[in-house]
Amino acid sequence: MAEIRPFRALRYDEAKAGPLEHLVAPPYDVISDAERDDYLRRSPFNVVHLTLPESEQQAAQDLHEWRETGVLAGDDAPAFWALAQTYVGPDGVERTRNGYVVSLRIEPYDRGIVLPHERTHAGPKEGRLRLLRATRTQLEPFFLLHDGPRAEIP
Repeated sequence: MAEIRPFRALRYDEAKAGPLEHLVAPPYDVISDAERDDYLRRSPFNVVHLTLPESEQQAAQDLHEWRETGVLAGDDAPAFWALAQTYVGPDGVERTRNGYVVSLRIEPYDRGIVLPHERTHAGPKEGRLRLLRATRTQLEPFFLLHDGPRAEIP
């Protein structure tokens, strides 16, 4: 069984960073070069400055400055989050996805606890690892599906 834990989230302080609609962006791997430029122009604090930076070192520097100046603030205590996202699928049907936001223990694939869901290439994986090492922060969530009864949060 997968081991989950609460985590300390980083949150934008909108009083310092501006409105969330100027700060958020889709996952890094679906953003075109033109879209990246648009997100970068929206705000000096748009998450794309961290997730698709000029360099990993620049992302680490920006993250440090945003935390120091209070643009991003960490939660006081670790927590689990309940999440509901309503969206319209490509078929035009509105759906709601319910889940949890948690910290998940990394497991080797051969243990069969967390299975790969897509074929990822070495280059993007290496780039994400460099960014993780530079920032020491998981900047974007991983979406995982659970097959079976509703998960119990400790």
